[in-house]
Amino acid sequence: MTPPDFTAVGNGPCGECRGHPVTGCYNLQAKQFAGAIPRRPYATDNPKEGIWRQNRAAALLSRYIQANASHLLRYIVMDVDRPGAYFAARDAILPAPNWIAENRDNGRAHLAYELAAPVTRSDAGHIAPLRYLAAVERGLTRRLEADPGYAGLITKNPLHPDWRTGWGPTTPYQLAELADWLHRSDMRKCNAIGDATGLGRNCTLFEELRVLAYKKVLPFKREGVLTPFNDYLMEVATALNCQFEAPLPFSEVRATVRSVAKWTWRRFDEHQFSRIQALRGQQGGLRSGEVRLEQRDARTIVARDLQTRLSGCADPPPKSGLSDMASCPKKCHGGLDIKDGGDHGKAR
Repeated sequence: MTPPDFTAVGNGPCGECRGHPVTGCYNLQAKQFAGAIPRRPYATDNPKEGIWRQNRAAALLSRYIQANASHLLRYIVMDVDRPGAYFAARDAILPAPNWIAENRDNGRAHLAYELAAPVTRSDAGHIAPLRYLAAVERGLTRRLEADPGYAGLITKNPLHPDWRTGWGPTTPYQLAELADWLHRSDMRKCNAIGDATGLGRNCTLFEELRVLAYKKVLPFKREGVLTPFNDYLMEVATALNCQFEAPLPFSEVRATVRSVAKWTWRRFDEHQFSRIQALRGQQGGLRSGEVRLEQRDARTIVARDLQTRLSGCADPPPKSGLSDMASCPKKCHGGLDIKDGGDHGKAR
């Protein structure tokens, strides 16, 4: 299937509206983008000089802008840091991004896929969609050969005239649609904590904190105060975040810690702990029973095989058991053929 082409509209008014680009629009997608960004996004004309929050109208005049809110992800933005990035999706046999902002001077670009259902990245009760989103992001990064270290906080503003902007499909994507274009190997996880990038960092932080929170919450609950538990998880999360090659912003780490702490505190108690331990004990008992049955079956097979080999032996072993097979003076009960000038040692 050939992915659809983009429509490069430049950066001039569409003819249906006039005036300031914030109050007017370049096309429907541009208008949707202007309304979807945070109310006070980070923005700047030069990232090297720093970024700061601005009101939406002022931020939309900047070269770089924050496309996603800190707690909600609507756009999957890829940083394709090489010439020819404008056609990277087509070359990788991927669906067309909803918009592309390309640097006219060097051909590098940011490609954005808009999600029909934005995904929260700081809710411990809804981690499954975040895992799915992180897998899709990893797949797109590998297929597009995009920069895995791209933090994603700010992106090239597709409404700014410095960039060559291309508008793709008008309909946002479902995560399943994007996943259909990817192979399982594209979406595989990173092996080490420090190798996690993009949304994989959020998932890794969630998983590590979640497991630790289950183990440590009961002593804090006996004290009856949530704050020390939250502070403890914050210390651990900060240390984990430092292991990432591109650490998460402090706001995302803090939001994740608060979510995990509150969720664990609300749902985990002595009764829940006892129930989980009992369930694990049952599962362990079932598994150990299965192992014993497997071992017994293996011993039975070995015994039957030895019995078959011993059936033709002139001097069968004593009835005390097959383990006494060594008592055979000719050592034939193991199926060996010992050349001693006679026929006793030949296995049949």
